Amino acid sequence: LAPLHVFFGGNAAGSDYLSWQGFANVEQGSKLCWLHAFLVWYVVLFVDTRIYKFQKKFVKLRVHWLQKLSHVESCTILVENIPLRHRTVAGLRKYMNNMFAGREVVHEVHLLAYTEQLESLIATRDVAKVAMERAKERAECATRARAEAEAARLEAGEHEDYTIVLATPRILLDMMNSTLEDLEAEYSTHQDEVVAERYRLKKIMAKVEAKAEDADEEEWDDEAPSQVADGDPVDMLVDQTDGDTSMDEAQSEAAVKIQRSWRARKMPAMLLGLKSSLGFKFRHIARPFALKSELETAITETYSSTAFVTFNTRYDAIMARRIIPYTPDREEFVVSEAPDPSDVNYNNLKKDALHWKTWNSVGIALIILLFLMFLPTIAFISSFSNLNNLSSYSPRIEEFAAQNPKLAGMWNGIAGALGLNIVLGFLPTVLVLISQACFKQTANAWAQLRLQKLYFLFLVVFQLLIVSMASSMMNAMVDFAHNPLSLVDRLSMGMCRTTHFFLSVFVIQWAAMGMEHTRYVQLIKYMLFKKTHATSLDAAIAAEPEDQDYYGIGARSARVASIFVIGLAFVSLCPLISLMSLISFCLLRVLLGYHVVYAETRKADIGGHFWVTMLKHCQVGMIIYVICMTGVLAERSGSRYPALIAASSLVYVIESMIVFDGKFFWESICHEQVMQAQREAEEGKAVDVREPTRESYIQPELIDEELYNTPRIVKRTPNNMAAIGE
Repeated sequence: LAPLHVFFGGNAAGSDYLSWQGFANVEQGSKLCWLHAFLVWYVVLFVDTRIYKFQKKFVKLRVHWLQKLSHVESCTILVENIPLRHRTVAGLRKYMNNMFAGREVVHEVHLLAYTEQLESLIATRDVAKVAMERAKERAECATRARAEAEAARLEAGEHEDYTIVLATPRILLDMMNSTLEDLEAEYSTHQDEVVAERYRLKKIMAKVEAKAEDADEEEWDDEAPSQVADGDPVDMLVDQTDGDTSMDEAQSEAAVKIQRSWRARKMPAMLLGLKSSLGFKFRHIARPFALKSELETAITETYSSTAFVTFNTRYDAIMARRIIPYTPDREEFVVSEAPDPSDVNYNNLKKDALHWKTWNSVGIALIILLFLMFLPTIAFISSFSNLNNLSSYSPRIEEFAAQNPKLAGMWNGIAGALGLNIVLGFLPTVLVLISQACFKQTANAWAQLRLQKLYFLFLVVFQLLIVSMASSMMNAMVDFAHNPLSLVDRLSMGMCRTTHFFLSVFVIQWAAMGMEHTRYVQLIKYMLFKKTHATSLDAAIAAEPEDQDYYGIGARSARVASIFVIGLAFVSLCPLISLMSLISFCLLRVLLGYHVVYAETRKADIGGHFWVTMLKHCQVGMIIYVICMTGVLAERSGSRYPALIAASSLVYVIESMIVFDGKFFWESICHEQVMQAQREAEEGKAVDVREPTRESYIQPELIDEELYNTPRIVKRTPNNMAAIGE
């Protein structure tokens, strides 16, 4: 296209040599407009067929990835909104087995328990452990230094001054050892508290399970209202014959919670959801009416409505996901695939549905507010980063630009793109903060997927659309209110005027890629941590991973997709931008290909969801391209037919997007492959699968790691011997 624009465009660009290769050099009514009309169809068909081609290749890789999943991940499902009558380990196991005609298909059930107190104690213990380990390292270093100094002086024959010279180091060493002993005792105390609290929780859970197993069906009758009996239901479930003081404290805490529930149950459900989100423990708000029995109260105070169910075979797990809904109420037993065991966000999963409904509304409102705040910011950067626009406000700026045309041109070419990249660079952090506070995230990798979608939306709107109309934003909004189609004309003409700006954007992005390749942030963190950590290895571990807000796979995928969309939107208007996009992708392939494999730490893998989302974003780019070219051809061709030919491709793009969602079955493996895997398992064939990141989905704080995995310092006292034995 570039030679055609240069030699046959009509020289509409005049002295703007950089625009000769673009559509801006095509004069009004040129015959090249007909060529561009059919070229729109060619670009759409070419991009669309490539999207489908690579998606077919991806599906094969996705199936292979699914077949290689570890046993614990492939055989586990996430079950949410479990009804109260099935909200025990034994009750949920029985219910799931009954869904398969009574067969014993369930291997294990991990019902998420409320463990806030235990988590707090573990955090305190970990802080004490770090302090103890650092004091131990300092004491060992001082001991080695003293021994080396002593050996050196003995070899030198300095026997007379030896005692006097080493007297002070001996005192310091004794002080270090004394401090280390105090820290070891403190750590031992915190460790005992963790063991006792874990034992207390498991004992309460066992009593709840036993009480639920002995319960009659009448106790679960939803139509028979009953009142909570006087006294503490946890007190009825926990034996008091052990003489364990921690159990008495737990009973008093449970009594306070139930008293709060009686006062709170008359409050509106939405207000209760807000209070729950602020930290108050009104976990019974899923049922804002009168609590019915001691058993239900104890279950509500002990267990959340979320569980991980691991089946014996992959076939049973897949069937459990496909036979939904389990009940007529679709909000009960919400089943989905389980995330990576090492990437689960247990705290979010333990919060109830009403909490997330309330905060989802808050999150949407915050995103809309952020969107409205960015509108004037981007418009300001795009308008006032150009000295020609600033000259109307200050004669001195006009005089400076006239006296220094090269500096003015450099400023106009770089300032706007640099300011835009800086402002948009802070956007992922803000979006992550909103997502973490207001949206449910079952795993960190899924949070990155949400970030990818939101960040791409902001990039396309503010980096492409708003920038193209920034010089006349207010007029564009007024015209849009009177005539919505005027937005297409303004967008098309704005993109023609901002081709130079986007050429600068690509150059700035190349510089940012080069800086990212140096990993300067990790280098600075490493140099700082070397001063606070004992060894270089510890400092290197503390410096990783990189900031997941900006450098995570979600933000990176959004930026890569936005580069493609910009290149596609300008492929006809400015062919040089297509070359710039190609260079950007080559740099990304080399730099990111090295970083991900050799430099960065391994992240949780969700098997291609980011890829599919990027392909859908490319389809959005085709819509922007068609709309832009339709408006340009309508204004420049002198005839409506080239614009109609280009606009007709929009129907094909939309239809292709709809077909794309339904054509490929990639989120799971098909039934034929499931049956094949089941037959291989029954025949005892060895299957090559990946090693699991964790052996089960049990909450980490409930694992007795100090008893089985790591050495610990334990004071053998009568109060904690029972807990250790348990």
